[in-house]
Amino acid sequence: MTTYRQNCSPSIIEHPAGILDSLNRSFRQWLKNQRLESQIAQERRQLLEMSEEMLHDLGISRAQAEIRLLPSL
Repeated sequence: MTTYRQNCSPSIIEHPAGILDSLNRSFRQWLKNQRLESQIAQERRQLLEMSEEMLHDLGISRAQAEIRLLPSL
């Protein structure tokens, strides 16, 4: 009969907390990325609401502001 211990790599058995730490780090990074994407989307929407004068003060044209709304690939 094969046991769990025989099927797992030694590092998983010896350091199960390491897996949780890794998952926790990955989740925190994912959450950070989600917040950043949300902030970028909000800033892009704000660019569209700006007047021509405000965009000029920032050094960008209306066309450039609209291009920045396209998702980056």
